[in-house]
Amino acid sequence: QQQSDDDLFELKKNFEIFGSLYQEIILNYVDDVRPGPFMRAGVDGMLNRLDPYTQYYDQADNVDLDVMRRGSVGDVGLNIGVRAGRITVLAPENGTAAYQRGVRTGDIILRVDGVEVVGWTVRDVAVLLRGDEGTTVPIEVQRAGQPDFLNFTLMRSVTRVGNVAYSGYLGADEADRIGYVRLSVFGNRAAREVRRALRELSRESELNAVVLDLRNNPGGILSEAIETVGLFVPKGTTVVSTRGRIDDITQTYETREDPFFPNIPVVVLVNEISASASEIVAGALQDLDRGVIIGRTTYGKGLIQVMRQLPYNTSMKMTIGHYYTPSGRDIQSRRIASTAAEVTVPEVQVFHTTRGRSVRSAVGIEPDVVVSGSLVSELEEALQRQGVFFRYAGVFYTAHASTSVDELDLDDSSLLPPFEQWLGDIGFEYESRAENLLDSLFSQITLLDYARTTGKLDDLRTAVVEEKRQDYSRYEEEIGNRLRLEILSRYLAEPERIRRSLATDIVALRALDLVLAPSDYDRLLGR
Repeated sequence: QQQSDDDLFELKKNFEIFGSLYQEIILNYVDDVRPGPFMRAGVDGMLNRLDPYTQYYDQADNVDLDVMRRGSVGDVGLNIGVRAGRITVLAPENGTAAYQRGVRTGDIILRVDGVEVVGWTVRDVAVLLRGDEGTTVPIEVQRAGQPDFLNFTLMRSVTRVGNVAYSGYLGADEADRIGYVRLSVFGNRAAREVRRALRELSRESELNAVVLDLRNNPGGILSEAIETVGLFVPKGTTVVSTRGRIDDITQTYETREDPFFPNIPVVVLVNEISASASEIVAGALQDLDRGVIIGRTTYGKGLIQVMRQLPYNTSMKMTIGHYYTPSGRDIQSRRIASTAAEVTVPEVQVFHTTRGRSVRSAVGIEPDVVVSGSLVSELEEALQRQGVFFRYAGVFYTAHASTSVDELDLDDSSLLPPFEQWLGDIGFEYESRAENLLDSLFSQITLLDYARTTGKLDDLRTAVVEEKRQDYSRYEEEIGNRLRLEILSRYLAEPERIRRSLATDIVALRALDLVLAPSDYDRLLGR
């Protein structure tokens, strides 16, 4: 009680100080101060001291949120906020297209569509990023550790209505009866959609295994995550617990229904964008030794947010607690904690699954089988960042509009030569990290007046440039695959594109190999 009284006194005292200070400045400052923007600056300054997810929405922001929820405007899928006075990319929450393009949490947005946005509000930048579905918008960002600004071309799309992007059988032989479901987000009825998809796949005969693909799934509704886990574990099983400062937040959540698939093998695919509800599902199935996790370590978002309504149609999204998996580990990762945040950051600790396997907290969810995929080359990264695949797909479609998708010749030998020629026509260029390092080294050596060394550096630069020229042939398979998928997006609906892509998806293929080898699956789960 004493602590509570002290907190209330401090709250009241500081509120009166803040109010008086605000009033004095608005009424008596030497120059005219606009009350609204000045208040917003103060609010943003306070929230900068907290975690990356706590945000304030003024009346105009709330109107924009309503428009976006109705899905009437195309958006690039970025979550942005003000950090240290700069428009900054925050963790993925809804759309993930921009993150897949290569934009990363912490990137500072400098320009949108050629317009400098330094000093702009979040709302104004968000409006500039939006537009008609299917159009693109270029942005320029500054990234810590990168000497040069980075440019991205992002595509606007309307928010998905459904949760399941695709369901079908994994592998060339349907007789294997391996059910596959790609879940894009944990929105309303997500678990029900997964159940319906699996029921359809098992209608003719029982499935032998289930592969649940949560890659690039940024999360969503907690109850949907719990219900999804409930498809595979006994009724009454603890899935996740929450802890916070207030009693209402400290709860344990259990499954409420009998499982749909109580025994068959389950594999969950994750990557670095899988977050929040995705991590709850993956973490629970891993802790309970009910499924094998394959892919790359997840994002590490273990903080709970709720919306609080404030006066005059304003609101705030506020972090109120942490998520914990059944073994007791905190999902929140140290790596995404803001340096300015005064939020509890968990320590990395070892916990144990039901069968005694070691798992770590505070690092997101680490997969049981790490499959990183082929390393993305700098060339492919630059092509993706500048939206070249997207642009060329439009050119290709225009030239082949009268050709059906089954009649297209998309072999590398036919596809890549005209693509490379088009790259030359548009003047595509990129500077490799090796070239950046050489530029920096050349500057230092020039300052030191090491004249004889500069000639050797010129020879080295020539060799590096020649190596870079070989990247087109060195990575032609990866570039060809990426280009084919982008072209097919002009002809095919998303489910069919996903179905075709699975034939060369090494993470999905690794999952298929695992469920077709029961002894390997059991060994990974400690059986």
